[in-house]
Amino acid sequence: MSLPDDVGVPRNDAIGLVATYFTAARAELLQRMVLREGALTLFLGATAALFSFATNDTGGRRWALFLIPFLGLGTASINLQHTTTIRSISRYLATEFQNEVARLTTRAPIHWDASRSRLVGLGATSRWRASASLLLIVGPEIAATWLAYRGVGPGTSAVVALALSVLAVALSLMLVIRGFSARPWPEPEPEFTPVAAPSPRMPEDTPASP
Repeated sequence: MSLPDDVGVPRNDAIGLVATYFTAARAELLQRMVLREGALTLFLGATAALFSFATNDTGGRRWALFLIPFLGLGTASINLQHTTTIRSISRYLATEFQNEVARLTTRAPIHWDASRSRLVGLGATSRWRASASLLLIVGPEIAATWLAYRGVGPGTSAVVALALSVLAVALSLMLVIRGFSARPWPEPEPEFTPVAAPSPRMPEDTPASP
């Protein structure tokens, strides 16, 4: 996003362009968050429907529970995609964008995405956020696999379905952990050169004190 010095962009236009980039980046970041939460909501809704359908009968309906690990795998993939993009946008706002703002202004204010308070907060809650994703995505997969295998009983088809479900659970676990494995990037505090206050000068026509 860096604007070369020789492009002839007026200062006010450059600042307006930077503000437009910020608005667009923040809008995409928020949209990605909404889509990520929407995918998780759909998965939980589908999981509840399948559990309700399968537990009302002890026969062939239990096979439907084997679908939940694969739905969870798709949800974990979407979650990783959105999480990676959200992190990339946040990194852009905290580095490239902030550097451009600092170049255009004398003392650029540090916005929320580049603030150390946000980075410290993300680092302190990363394990809790990862645990919540594991509980909401991988937890139902494990429960569904166990109930499905117990319901359909031993057999060749059940063993194959069990193996595929366990594989889906393992992949989901790997994707969720990968989405929260990267710690927030430490950004150095911006250094401003202090401007020394001008020393008071005594008027020339004022006689010096004895």
